[in-house]
Amino acid sequence: MLAQPSKQLRCVAARRHRALAHRRWLTCVTSSGYHQGPAIAGSGSRASSMTKDCIHSIAVLAALGAGLCCAPAHALDLDAQLVCKTDAHTFIQPLLDDQYIDPNPMRVESNSVNAFRPKHGRDLTAFGFHVYAVLGYQRDDAIFRQGTGKVEADSIYGVVVSGPSESVRVRVQQAGSEATVKQVLPFILTAIVCSAG
Repeated sequence: MLAQPSKQLRCVAARRHRALAHRRWLTCVTSSGYHQGPAIAGSGSRASSMTKDCIHSIAVLAALGAGLCCAPAHALDLDAQLVCKTDAHTFIQPLLDDQYIDPNPMRVESNSVNAFRPKHGRDLTAFGFHVYAVLGYQRDDAIFRQGTGKVEADSIYGVVVSGPSESVRVRVQQAGSEATVKQVLPFILTAIVCSAG
């Protein structure tokens, strides 16, 4: 009988699958003419412009990563911060201080929402879902970069998680959160967003 791979090896494989899914996602969105990274609003129509092959390949890679290694026991749970009772600075600054996210955003939306990538080995979860990116912007706050377009809120923050929007919405509602749940990629990525102002 063949020995089962250790949990550590499964997690290493999962991280590789997630990294490959991220690279594939960037290739797909660039080839479809969308260059701003994960959308916060109006994402449904943009996602629908992606080819079925792109969506299918990302779905397979994401599913493999999730199946190989579920949310680790040491992952930081962000549920309490996502009940929308704070602001973007208070949400983002501790994650930067504790080195859970890269201080340089991987994307900056035109509306100035910054998308931060979790650091390697620093796992985050929200309502039981793996966090793919952390979002935030607060007006006149130096930790956030300014976009090229109109700012839509004085403070906005949240996460993009790996999971279908309906499943995420149910978990968010059960937790009593006032966050808005928005589909980013059908069945794959969902944004959980808090805003004020």
